[in-house]
Order: sequence, then C-alpha cells, then structure tokens
Amino acid sequence: MSKLDNMSREEMEDYVRSTGCRHIQGVLSRHDLSIVSDDVLRTVAETVESGEEGGYEAAPVATGPKRDYCVTAANSFSSGFLYIGNRSGEPIDVTAQLQRINAGEQLLMELFPRIHEVIRGIYDRIGPKVAAYIDSPGKARGARATLKPIEYLSLLALVLLDPNHKERLNSQYR
Repeated sequence: MSKLDNMSREEMEDYVRSTGCRHIQGVLSRHDLSIVSDDVLRTVAETVESGEEGGYEAAPVATGPKRDYCVTAANSFSSGFLYIGNRSGEPIDVTAQLQRINAGEQLLMELFPRIHEVIRGIYDRIGPKVAAYIDSPGKARGARATLKPIEYLSLLALVLLDPNHKERLNSQYR
C-alpha cells in the first residue's frame, strides 16, 4: 500500500510540489495543479514517490525559472513549452520562441561573427535589466509580443540561409 492511497487531493498536490523531481518542478512552480486531472496528478505523485524510494535526492522546490535574459523571462509565465532542455547544467523550459531566437543567434554568429559580437554585447548589458522588469504574466505577454518580430526574422533567416534549419532548431538546449 502506498502512502498516496490515504492522501486527499490537496495533500497530494502539496506532496508533489514539495518533493517533485527536478524536471517537473519548473512547470509545477508556475502552474496551478487544480487544472490537472486526478489521474495525471496521481501519476506524477507516483513518479515522485518511486524516485524517493529509488534513492533519488529530492531537489528543493523551485521558485521559478532562471530568468537572466529577456526571452527566458518573457516565456516564464507561458505554459506553451516544447520540452525541458538543458542550459549550463540547469533545466530550462524551451519554447518555440526561445528555440527560434537562439537558433537565429547561432546562425548570425556563424555567418557574421563581428555583427553578432556587437549585438550580443548590447544584449548582455541590457537583457538582465529588462528580464528583471518582467515579473508578471501581463509584462511577459507584452515582452513575448515585442520579441515576435525578432523570432520571425530569425525563422526566416534560418529557412533561407540554413539548409539544415530543422536540425538546428531541434538541437537547441539539448
């Protein structure tokens, strides 16, 4: 008999939030579990429980995604992520917007390294300051909309200039 059998839904939500595995914590910390069906919640809780029994160390509860730059911060309140990727050893929710802009930057770096260096220098100076300002869903929606032209320009450049653009897109944060 599992300890989950005697838990109420509320207790199960608290259990998942407090002991959840590192890969799902980024999602759980930003989303209301009340929208998740009982079956899905139970499956996640069982996964967490089996991880505990398997000797996996539970990571601390996430307080939100690492939001160093504009694109990450703009998508931090979005539930439309494609997959959980890896950035410098840390999990990151990869959205289509992040994937496209990052792949576009990679292409720019390869084709025009000096231009990339100038743009990246500017972004490194202002990106963290702008990201710190994006602290609510409304500001995040505005930032995502503001970044749309860059996203679509990146996608257009990828399609026109990179014969392997699909592979480049799919390799981001893997």
